[in-house]
Amino acid sequence: MTSLKMVKCLDTGKVLEYLMILDNATTAAKVGFFLQSNIGIINIHSGFLDELKKMIPASPHYMARRSDEESKFAGEWNLVVPKYLWDEDWEER
Repeated sequence: MTSLKMVKCLDTGKVLEYLMILDNATTAAKVGFFLQSNIGIINIHSGFLDELKKMIPASPHYMARRSDEESKFAGEWNLVVPKYLWDEDWEER
């Protein structure tokens, strides 16, 4: 989180361009979830998030490879997120 606070400006066009090159719906959902979760730190416009939502998976995908962890569903991103990431308590792990 400390690194994120050092970001002054996010070139959303470059982020979208890179995600299109990757052509990976799960990655787009992860980026969208993360940026929306930190919208108070990074100044992004809602139109950018709308563009990301066009790229997300059609069915739920797991954020982490291990599906046995306690998780929560981020329906807006069709992403199953480990609870420790959702609650931002990764420093305790």
